[in-house]
This record gives sequence, C-alpha cells and structure tokens, in this order.
Amino acid sequence: METILITGGNGAMASRIIRHFKSQFKFISLDVHEKVSGNLLDLEVLYYKCDICDLNDLIRVKKEIKKNKVKIVSIINSAALDFVPGSTECDYYSSETAMRVINVNVVGAMNVIEIFRSDILENKVNIINVSSIYSKIPPDQSIYKDIIMKTGEQFRKPIYYGLSKAALNYVTKFYVNELSCYGVRVNTLILGGIEANQPDSFKERYNAKIPLGRMANWDDILNAFRFLLSNDSSYVNGVELTIDGGLLCSY
Repeated sequence: METILITGGNGAMASRIIRHFKSQFKFISLDVHEKVSGNLLDLEVLYYKCDICDLNDLIRVKKEIKKNKVKIVSIINSAALDFVPGSTECDYYSSETAMRVINVNVVGAMNVIEIFRSDILENKVNIINVSSIYSKIPPDQSIYKDIIMKTGEQFRKPIYYGLSKAALNYVTKFYVNELSCYGVRVNTLILGGIEANQPDSFKERYNAKIPLGRMANWDDILNAFRFLLSNDSSYVNGVELTIDGGLLCSY
C-alpha cells in the first residue's frame, strides 16, 4: 500500500484525512505532540513526534523512516497555527506571534520538502500544500462581531494566518519550477470555512457571503484531496484548487 507523509497529523483536518483514506494509503504522521491523537489509536499510523521547524528533528525522523523501508508517494503539508473563535490565546498583533505562525505555516512546509527532497525526486512524490481563502482576501471582521473571547474582548482575526498562507501559495509556485522536471507535482488547496461548532450568528453571516449559501462540509474537503491524490489529477500541477462555494468570485 502506498504511503502518505502528513504534517500536523493530530489536527482536525489531518485526522479526518487519515481516517477517510485508511483503506487506500498508509500514513506517516508528524506532529509536535508526544503521542498520536486518541481518535487515531485504532489505526496503524506510523507516528513521529517532530517539530517541522527544527531541521535536525526532521533529519532524525527521516532516518527512522528509512529504517522502516517506507516509500513515500505523497506529502500533505497541513500543519498550521491559526487563531479561531474559541482560541485560548489570540494576540491581534505581536511580532513574536507573527514569526511563530510564519515559521510553522511556511518555513515548516519548506523544511519538509527540502529534507525529503531525495525521496521526492526518487519517488516522484505528489505534494499538496493546504492553504486558505485568507491567502487571497483579508478577513471580514464583521462576521466575528458576536464572538467574545475568554478575556472578554471581541474576537478579531489577526493578520498572521492569511499572511502565512499567501506565502505558502508562493512556496507551491517555487517548487513547481524546481521539481516538475523530475515528474513531481505540487499543488495548493485553497479552503474556505468548514462547518463545525461555530455560533449560529457567525454561520449566518458567513453563509450570506457564499454564492452557494453554505459553509463547506468535510466531504467537500476530502473529495478535493481524493482528486489530487489520485491518478485522475496526473496532469494537474501548480494549481490553486479553490474549495470555497464561490466566495472568492464575489470579491
């Protein structure tokens, strides 16, 4: 069975990807937490505690993977720091937080590609970078106006996340030029809001901006991954596949 390397492996998105595609792929999951997420314990996931911002840590993991004689065919860069309603911390602006977000969301993805470059070239690895509509447009702060943080302050979406994802879009473009001649494909998924446990007032305001009138569900997102991971996308390279219900078309 072919193997996918996925970063941010304990996150909500990565966990769903792993569970959804468990019958088609094996997974190597990287995350900063000590152990694999509890909701993945029943699956055979090769898990490594790893800080993707630390080159030495990635080199260590690569050596461990080599010992297991695993052939990686795809890499999904889904690790990300974001600040959403309900976040326990959310500095609207601090240079320290800005650098931390950029380090994980951008430099971390580059580190993975560079450390695993030899495997990428040898196996013609398919790379998917997970981005956001906020890489294209700034957040509309009015949709958050009813959301109060634990500090008592109104939630406002900071600049860091969108800034980092815009840079990640460039990472895709750069590596398309670097790696395509070796048969490597690099694509970006631009994702809009995914329905979860957001307050109804937020969902109403957000949905009013969407031509399709609703937020994405997980099937919408997983079907996009299915396409990019399959041979059906064998000639798709360097694209920004947007899953947003038409939101960006309204700007």
